[in-house]
Amino acid sequence: MIFQKNKVFSRSLSFLSTPSFVSFFLTNLLLTAFITICAKITIPFYPVPTSMQNFAIFALIAFFPFKTALSSYLSYFTAGLCGLPVFAGAGAGPLYL
Repeated sequence: MIFQKNKVFSRSLSFLSTPSFVSFFLTNLLLTAFITICAKITIPFYPVPTSMQNFAIFALIAFFPFKTALSSYLSYFTAGLCGLPVFAGAGAGPLYL
């Protein structure tokens, strides 16, 4: 009996070894860090202070493809949902949302 390689399984995981997946992952990681850093910077307007998170989100939408901008924002949101302190202020986790 000759064992053959599972073509469906090897084809479905072939994107992990491509440089485009690595570059997409690193770009996503860096943009998520950019949103996190900008969220920590606050601008003290009088009635309601705002953070630079708005600038970061608009910059991502303006300068990156939709897929990259959306995935980095969803990564940022997921990191905050899991409890990492990425949001503006000191809160994190599902109760903070």
